[in-house]
Amino acid sequence: MDRRHFIKSLASIMATTALPKAVSVADMERTEIYILAGQSNMSGRGALVELPAFLNANRTRIFTNSWRWVTGYEPSDDPAGQLDQVSRDCAEDMASAAMSFADTMASLRVRSTIGLVPCAKGGSSISQWVKSASRDTLYGSMISRAKAASFYGEIKGLIWFQGEAEAMGGDRDIAGWSASFLRFAKDVREDLSAPNLKFVVTELGPCPDETKYPLWRDMQSQQRSLDGKLSGAVSCVSAADLNGKLNDAIHLDTPSLVVLGQRYAYAIDNLVPLS
Repeated sequence: MDRRHFIKSLASIMATTALPKAVSVADMERTEIYILAGQSNMSGRGALVELPAFLNANRTRIFTNSWRWVTGYEPSDDPAGQLDQVSRDCAEDMASAAMSFADTMASLRVRSTIGLVPCAKGGSSISQWVKSASRDTLYGSMISRAKAASFYGEIKGLIWFQGEAEAMGGDRDIAGWSASFLRFAKDVREDLSAPNLKFVVTELGPCPDETKYPLWRDMQSQQRSLDGKLSGAVSCVSAADLNGKLNDAIHLDTPSLVVLGQRYAYAIDNLVPLS
């Protein structure tokens, strides 16, 4: 599909989906786009009321689950008007690291607009992110949305927070997790025709319960091992020193998510050259 027909088709979708704070295509100049993928800690489970004000929100954009660009806000993974149900998350509190990341990136790159494509799904294992062309899969939906978003900017990187599912053990074998992620990264590069795409991997936060998550430390080790892989295109950012929520320790609390977003921004700033 050429650009003219694509935009006409996307405009039809947008016209039938009501979501606030829509922005025009003209507002999307010099946009750096980042995909946010993984499971619930990427979607966010922090308390929205605890978020700070984001001073650069006017230079952040989100390609929402309804396939339209809006001015950045939390919850970034808002399910309102969601088109691809495969990635739908409907938690009561969904503050994430996304706006903290975008806000910090905007402060570091004062000539750029920062665009986000949230694609995470709570509870998903890495096996649910294997290459697929179908929008009924997490991978296929992510690629389709990223391609749609890329008509309005350039996809610069992907930030990944996942691994809690495998850390539970049982029938989930984590021995090949790092290799699976590298396969995923190579597939994303190929399917987005982005051979230089950069990746940030998150080391899991503190273990909430070693009896329930016996492979947590093993997972953290696998995540750390990815730092510098793909010829330096992968960076590992740690959440191990951050804090879980009270009575929900597997999910990071809001202050921790804000710190994590800032860490993502500094990692990306080091990985992705200024255009």
